Amino acid sequence: MMAADNFDPRQVDWQQVCLNLRAHFGPMSKVGPVVGADPDTLNRMARGSTAEPKFAAGVNLLDLHYATCPDKHGPAIMKVRR
Repeated sequence: MMAADNFDPRQVDWQQVCLNLRAHFGPMSKVGPVVGADPDTLNRMARGSTAEPKFAAGVNLLDLHYATCPDKHGPAIMKVRR
């Protein structure tokens, strides 16, 4: 997991988060109810046409991402790679 002092939520690559979840957890129709987000919104994020989720859904997406694919969590999901 990323250290709190290095984490900037504005730099999360939400498209990559959604693509990773799709590959390792299932379709956005399955992810949506788990994270409290509309599956269509998540599909738009996976395509890159929606920039970011609402705050609560974003927190839940990150939690699910970490639980589902911890090896892909961290700098790999940041827009600015460190």
